[in-house]
Amino acid sequence: MKQDMSGEIFHRLTVVADGGGARVLCACQCGGRVDVLRSNLRRGNTRSCGCLHRERAAERAAVRNLRHGMTNTRIWGIWDGVVDRTSRPGTCHYADYGARGICLHPEWLIFENFYRDVGAPPSDLHSIDRIDNNRGYEPGNVRWATAAEQARNRRSNRFVMIAGKRMCLAEAARVVGISKSTASRLLQRGEWAEVFGGVPDESVGEIDG
Repeated sequence: MKQDMSGEIFHRLTVVADGGGARVLCACQCGGRVDVLRSNLRRGNTRSCGCLHRERAAERAAVRNLRHGMTNTRIWGIWDGVVDRTSRPGTCHYADYGARGICLHPEWLIFENFYRDVGAPPSDLHSIDRIDNNRGYEPGNVRWATAAEQARNRRSNRFVMIAGKRMCLAEAARVVGISKSTASRLLQRGEWAEVFGGVPDESVGEIDG
């Protein structure tokens, strides 16, 4: 039987109810209550109801805000998302970006430099997009694009060249006046170049955030 932890204090938490299971009920110094794993208390992994994390996050935000005054703006959030997925292992999208070698330009690890070079999105419909999805977030390879523009640049798309212009297959089909399914069949059979003179382009892309 597990030892009753009632009354024991772990950092900001005091155990107020222990039913002998894997979890115990704790009261936090801030007045909140939280149900936590007893093992996390013993190991020091859980030290508050969450208030400690919020306080530290607020402190970090305050320090950043002293520099540029833009913390929690949309452009700052976009930049922080890019830093997450390219530079912070363990974040939810790192495996698709940083782990694949998609990096952030070193100077852009500082928000002010990123904002200086990229500027603010022209509207709430625009988000950051890499022009060449085989390269990272770097000068000359990022733009502000709408969801529709980014969709034409995703990894699953096939691209062709029409009159010297690179475009996704769906867009090319509209230009030449055929359905996307017909265009796809022509491309799969290797007849696209024969019919329209456009050379298939095997480069690929993906939607950014």
